[in-house]
Amino acid sequence: MKVKIANREAEIEVKAGTKLLEALAEKGYRLMSNCGGVGSCGMCRVKALEGLKEPKEEYFGPLSEDLRKAGWVLACQLPVETDLVIQLEEKLVERWPGEEVEEEKEDIQLLSPLGRRLRRALPGFNCSGDVCGYPTCFAYAQALARGEASPERCVPGGEPVRAALKRLLEAEAARAAFVRALLEGIAEKVQLDRESERRLYLRTSPQALREVAQHLFQKEGRLATASGVDKPESNEIELLYHISFDRAGMMVSLRTALPRAEPKAPSIAALLPAAEFIEREIRELLGVEFIGHPRPERLLKAEEIPDDVYPLRKDFKLEDLDGRRT
Repeated sequence: MKVKIANREAEIEVKAGTKLLEALAEKGYRLMSNCGGVGSCGMCRVKALEGLKEPKEEYFGPLSEDLRKAGWVLACQLPVETDLVIQLEEKLVERWPGEEVEEEKEDIQLLSPLGRRLRRALPGFNCSGDVCGYPTCFAYAQALARGEASPERCVPGGEPVRAALKRLLEAEAARAAFVRALLEGIAEKVQLDRESERRLYLRTSPQALREVAQHLFQKEGRLATASGVDKPESNEIELLYHISFDRAGMMVSLRTALPRAEPKAPSIAALLPAAEFIEREIRELLGVEFIGHPRPERLLKAEEIPDDVYPLRKDFKLEDLDGRRT
């Protein structure tokens, strides 16, 4: 079979029964296909000018009635069974025969967290910016994350991609509003160390720890757990309270650094009884003294292990217990 490409005055030989999308790809015509050739995105459409007989419903997929009447069909669904004359949609051709496209060298880590999520949602056509105005999907994702571009401009990606971009941007707007409301009243007492789609790391001083924790609990935060990290390289023990905001789908880790030689922090258990046992565990295993704790008693350590031996400190060794067991 022969397929003539009218807008390039070219002709290719095709084995009968081969799907047109596959036949074009073999000859160097790479059409966009966001759905992977299953007929659901409409991006691989071509206009049948001559030779198409008895078109079937599957040739059209999601194409609008206007496109159907104009002769557009899906190349991924059309088997070549007769000689055809077709017209390609220029903006939906990712690559033409003989074209050498310099691959974009992306370092996704250079993007903001939102930019990375947006980039993963984009199809990666890198369609030279004819529609969106940006040379690559990487640059387009950067612009979207900065609020400088509209998701509506991703025409080649199709409605599924545009809808995904909108969902990500709406979710980010809701997350940003949640963070602003959460920090209102404590902004001067905390530092935003790090953030991701579902998590914030807030740092505060030991002196402000109880006040900040109380503020977070009043904002409908729920204590999930707490943890401690021994950092002998900086002579610190880091204390973290992990607070879940279930309605917002966010986790906030409230961090504070204590001097390793004499680690003391105000007890959150005085505000929230749920913190009692985890603070007792951290006290025994890392040596943090919680000021104001209602029950500063042993919880886990064997009775023969001295009070000043802390098994979760990085310099702990079992042989250090020799001769010291009570």
